[in-house]
Amino acid sequence: MESWYAVVHPGLEPALVEELRELGVKAQEEPGGAAFQADFATGARIAHLARLPSRLLLVRARGPARSVDELQSLVRRADWSAVLHPAARREVSVSSSASRLHFRGSLEGKVEAMLADRLKGPRLTDRGRRPTLTQRIQLKIQDDQAVLSVDAGGDLLHRRGWRTDGGPATIRENLGAALIRLAGWDRQEPLLDPFCGTGTLAIEAALCAAGRSPFSGRKLACAEWPGLSSFNLPKPARVPSMPLIVGSDREPRALAAATANAGRAGVGIRWFQQDIGDVQAPAPTGLIVTNPPYGHRLQEDQAYASLGALLYRLVGWRAVFISPRPELAARVHPAARRLCTFSNGGLRVGVYLAEDRVR
Repeated sequence: MESWYAVVHPGLEPALVEELRELGVKAQEEPGGAAFQADFATGARIAHLARLPSRLLLVRARGPARSVDELQSLVRRADWSAVLHPAARREVSVSSSASRLHFRGSLEGKVEAMLADRLKGPRLTDRGRRPTLTQRIQLKIQDDQAVLSVDAGGDLLHRRGWRTDGGPATIRENLGAALIRLAGWDRQEPLLDPFCGTGTLAIEAALCAAGRSPFSGRKLACAEWPGLSSFNLPKPARVPSMPLIVGSDREPRALAAATANAGRAGVGIRWFQQDIGDVQAPAPTGLIVTNPPYGHRLQEDQAYASLGALLYRLVGWRAVFISPRPELAARVHPAARRLCTFSNGGLRVGVYLAEDRVR
């Protein structure tokens, strides 16, 4: 069994542990993520199917690194053959805190040289696969204790591959997936985003409902690990039917981008160009999941008041939404309940649940 660490936005650790449990592994919650044990194939499957992590790291070595010699010994002891093809491009990143080894730029070059020396030998081109992706190796040193890991994604996992059209206030895809999970959505309930923008929340919901990998048009770095030469992503389970998913926005450019993003993701969503004040219930009951615009005082006051008015009209509907301040959440519903907080675009925000208003 191998040691893995899934990185997530602080505040979303419990949701991540729940997702990993559903994917078949028992994870230990830690600040900023969750640790678990799994074989290569299971870890790679989780990398392709988990929706919440920002990164998924495979730990290769851990131990004291009070000097360059100790660090070199750690690199030499680690088994790299299953994850690093000698011909693959490599990129090393270093973070160091309270350590004698604290010159990041120098350490990155040293670790790269150590890896090159460790991987000397015949190039493994006989496997029939020429590596095309950059393999990213992470060295984290805290109090002279080092952890060497390889990034299973190779890049941040919120970059799904289908979203090439995005707006300036677009939520990251994995945070959108977290919002949907926190809502307790059953994947069959009608879902509406009245501030859909370029479609992130609606598309994440559609991929989740279909049981599909969130990635489309993107290859993960672990797919080129030598130890996973025969790995195949499991086919999505058949679903009885796809739920009604609706996105609306008043901006035609945003909807054009949403339509293009949904096309690349291969999902069907109903898009409507309309102001939130004109939105009608697409079904008798359902779930609103949305990220209202905030940051400009007048704009955010109007947006949250409009969302509250919509929830008042949509009897039998509930809403899960992001708000940077409790008083704005109260504009949607006076009894809105905060589910968690996390950082979005450098700003601490809350995720709130509001039931339909009592008449």
